[in-house]
Order: sequence, then structure tokens, then C-alpha cells
Amino acid sequence: MINKYPIKKEYIFVITLICIFVTISNVCTAIDPDPDEQRPVFQPGDIILVHYPARDGYPLNTFYWSHASLYLGSELVIHSYGVPNGVEIVTIDEEIFNHLDGLIDNWALLRVKGNPDVDAVISYAQSKLGQPYDQWSIDNFTKQLQAPPCHPGYGYYCAELVWSSYKSTTGINFDINRIGLINLWEIFTNDHVSNVYTRIDPPNPMMPAGDLDVVEGQTCIYTTLSDADEIYFQWNWDEEPFNPGPWTLFSHDGSCFPLVPKLHTWQKIGTHNVRVRCTDDKFNESHYSNWSSPLVVTVNSDKILEDLSKCHMTNIEQNMSSIKL
Repeated sequence: MINKYPIKKEYIFVITLICIFVTISNVCTAIDPDPDEQRPVFQPGDIILVHYPARDGYPLNTFYWSHASLYLGSELVIHSYGVPNGVEIVTIDEEIFNHLDGLIDNWALLRVKGNPDVDAVISYAQSKLGQPYDQWSIDNFTKQLQAPPCHPGYGYYCAELVWSSYKSTTGINFDINRIGLINLWEIFTNDHVSNVYTRIDPPNPMMPAGDLDVVEGQTCIYTTLSDADEIYFQWNWDEEPFNPGPWTLFSHDGSCFPLVPKLHTWQKIGTHNVRVRCTDDKFNESHYSNWSSPLVVTVNSDKILEDLSKCHMTNIEQNMSSIKL
């Protein structure tokens, strides 16, 4: 059958070029999903931590980081990634770069000091391939180096896999508290590791904590939580002339509960929404976090409390008189 509408050779050539261009673009995107993201030099045995904003509030996210994995080399990592995955090997893109500014907002690369036997560490971790995720240990706030298959805690959660791989082969122990779960903050702040790279855009601070009912002129202490070594905080007391206050530098002392304290003397009667925000560069507004959720504080007059106290004393005196009668 003769084609009445033959395609010109020039069109075929152009279509072919377009197909080649699209194919190359897809390949480049797969190799480097985020070309603007800084990629440090990974070494076998490195520890990777990531933060999933959607999992904030989950027990293991108490200290900011959400997930840990171990770098094997050749762009591969091993981790334990929940049910039903368990212990598996994935690419570094699947672990980090395919998900930046989506599932993942921040990540860190840690390197263990002292030239440990990383071949032994990696062999140990790979020997656990296919083992289940250890939900039992999380539910029971514990950890284990080894567990028989019949044990309900058979398997590993992510931090447990990294901790046991180093502890079992080199004796290096990331468990600062020596009790309960091995959490990711213990690994991040551990003396055995150095920080090769950390990408942290300041997250929104937690809602402040402190006194809710106060009196005019009373000085109170309020706190929020920080996950950074050094970061600036700004408080908004919702009253003039302290709205908002100046930036103050907070330096983390290595404690497991990095509370950021701030004193404030209340000078305006009424209801106030106390908020806080943070930044790693107080001169660059693009680095400012959003304001936290508000803590509602009621400031009362001294006279109101004095009148309430007098009323209370009058009631007591009347009750005492009635008892005498």
C-alpha cells in the first residue's frame, strides 16, 4: 500500500534529535537529581542521617534526625527502613538526593574517627541483609547486638543497625546514655564521629514552654528546643517595646536535652502570644525560620491578685467565725 502522506527525511531527523535529547536529559536527571546540592566526598563506613519533616513527633524523632544509614561505597548504602522493607541496600540517590525538599529537608554525613576497620563494619552490616525491621525494640525502648530468629526483637531498626555494626566489630559505642534506645542524636553528637557535612535549614522551633498565668512585673523563664550547635533565636513577646526582641546566640553544650532558655519580665497586662524563631545567619532574612506555634500567656495586675487574696482571707475569717459560733 502506498503512503499518500510520506514523512520527510528532515522531520525524521529532527524527531530523532529530540528523542536523543530527552533520553540524555532523563539519564542526567537520574544521575544527579539536584545538581545544585553540594555533594561531599563519601567514604565507606560513613554514617548518613536524614530528617523527614512529616515524621516529627515520632518517638525516634525526639532529637530531630529521623533515619540513619551506612555508606558501603560505589554510591550504595545499607539501612533498615521500616516494615516491610527491613535491612536492604539502596543507592545514595534513593536515600537522599531524589527526595530533597520533599520527603527530606536536611541531612548530615558523619565519619568515625581513628581509622576503624570499615571492611569489618560493612561485612557485619551486609550479613544482616533481609532481616526484618525491629519494631519490638522500639516499642520496648531497648536495643540489642544480636537476637535469635525466634525472638520478637529479631532484626534491626535503623540506628540499631549502625550502632551494632560498629560496636560488634570495632568496640566503638555510640550509645551515650547506655540505656534504652540508641537514638540518632546520640550518634550525631558522639565524640567518636566528626561532622563531614551537614545541610540544615533552620527548622521551625518548638512552641515555647513556661508560665501561663503571671503578674505584671514578674520575671519568668521560657524555653524552646534546639538541634544545632550554634544558632540565633529571636523571641516575640507580643507586647511593646519588646516586639520582637533582639537575636541572641545559643551554643549547644552537648547535653541530650538542648533547651534554649530565655528570661522575660512582663510589663503589659493582657493576653500575649509568645513565639520564637531561629536562624544561622541573623543578617540574611532568607535563612530565618517561621515563627513557632504560640504559647498563650495571661498577664494579670498585682491589684487583681491582691483583691483575690483579700477575698480569700475574708472567706477564711468568716468560716473561722462560723466555727467559733
